[in-house]
Amino acid sequence: MQIEKNIPYETTNKFQGLGGHRSSYPFMEMEVGDSVFDDGAKALHDSKAYWAARKYAERSGDRKFSASRVDGGVRIWRIA
Repeated sequence: MQIEKNIPYETTNKFQGLGGHRSSYPFMEMEVGDSVFDDGAKALHDSKAYWAARKYAERSGDRKFSASRVDGGVRIWRIA
């Protein structure tokens, strides 16, 4: 998965949390406004990256993410 910049934010599905956890996804390296694309997921709940971002946000405490179903998959933005 690659971090992408300047992809317009499209959703209100926000999640955040507490704690600290290293993810196999690049969430730790993402800056506010960056996004990643999980291709092939047909819905948010089908995306492993979506669930990983939720868990990472819960444990990080200071990072917030948002996700949306887009053409061909799910895009996840770091919003805080």
